Amino acid sequence: MYNIVKKIFEEYNFQCINMYEYPKVNLKKYKLKENEHLKKLSLKEKHFISTDKYILKQYIDKIDLYIPHKEEQKIEYFAVINLKKPKIEDLDKLISEDFNRMFIDIKESKNYNSYMDKNMSLIVLLEVDDMEENSDNLRLTKKIFDIEENRYNFKKYVLTYDKNQASLIKEKVKYENSITKCISEIIYDTIKFTEFKNNPNKSTLYSLVSKLYIKLPFLKLKAKEKNIESLNRKIKNELEENEYIELVDTVLKINDIPKLSDEKIISLLEEID
Repeated sequence: MYNIVKKIFEEYNFQCINMYEYPKVNLKKYKLKENEHLKKLSLKEKHFISTDKYILKQYIDKIDLYIPHKEEQKIEYFAVINLKKPKIEDLDKLISEDFNRMFIDIKESKNYNSYMDKNMSLIVLLEVDDMEENSDNLRLTKKIFDIEENRYNFKKYVLTYDKNQASLIKEKVKYENSITKCISEIIYDTIKFTEFKNNPNKSTLYSLVSKLYIKLPFLKLKAKEKNIESLNRKIKNELEENEYIELVDTVLKINDIPKLSDEKIISLLEEID
């Protein structure tokens, strides 16, 4: 799922910056705990472990920063964190520890600029076991609410999905040149929309795509072009059917009152009577 989201960002001209380099550290070999046994590590491993504890937190898979390319005239920045089936207590740690640590690391990075302070959003990708069962998980629902309502450092958006949905979208976009075009076609599928509306908690592709449009703020729905009468023509037809067109013409003439003589104004008012 992370690669799908990454591709969407890239199609919207965001540049992906790896927040943390992940060397292959054999944690089992060292039986590492935070801030312990650092003497046993190589210089590269020691630097990594001492400056980045995320690898020691098994519920965090990846954290990346997305910034607009220099030629883009937009001031919006995103961090994306990919979680690996965290426990409820892990989500508590995200709020109490990890989010603040991430923001500090961003501010200390070479990619930081002052616009990020008020224009940074955090996308949290959260895989759950089953979307339908998840809808009844009140503890998890509350924790997601707590994360999104916590506006300290970042605006936060939690995108939940299950393995089935991840497989569905991966298969759907496999041969597509543009993921954003593909998901746009899905979201406008009226049959799928009706099915989704009848059962929004079902693990479907449409449910996932609808969340992408909700949780990725830069994704916008575009109005479909239709061959319809202009609004003015439609209104006029309705009025003609009800024999109100003469009244409307008269009222419209009154809009030119400043240009009319007193006699003409009186004449128009008499027509309304």
